Amino acid sequence: MQLVIEKFEYQEKILIVTGKTSIGMIKGIWKNEKEPTIGEKYFVELSIDMPIERKVRKEDLSSLVVLDNENVIFVGVCEDIDNEVYYLRFDIDWLDMLDIKAIASKKKKGDYISFSSNWRNIEIYAY
Repeated sequence: MQLVIEKFEYQEKILIVTGKTSIGMIKGIWKNEKEPTIGEKYFVELSIDMPIERKVRKEDLSSLVVLDNENVIFVGVCEDIDNEVYYLRFDIDWLDMLDIKAIASKKKKGDYISFSSNWRNIEIYAY
């Protein structure tokens, strides 16, 4: 996926970035040796720990990402499933995997899945 850096800051030795994706804002820990440049577009992958299932609301019936204070809310479409993960499509160039155990209610292909995670549990890897 693509991420445009809007701001970054250091907290102790941790580099925290906030940026815009094609479907919303995200915040997380930058896991790259090089400091990002504000306004620059990066191709990134995410590692999301400790996701918490959220109820999908009627207004959530499209892929989106929302930065809500300390948490990032994700809503994606279940594109496929295997024995261990849901494959969630957020955008044309953004497919992520979510551990099946993170979602209590059973989902099927085509369902929207919503979850959130504290930004401290989101690692952002530029490639």
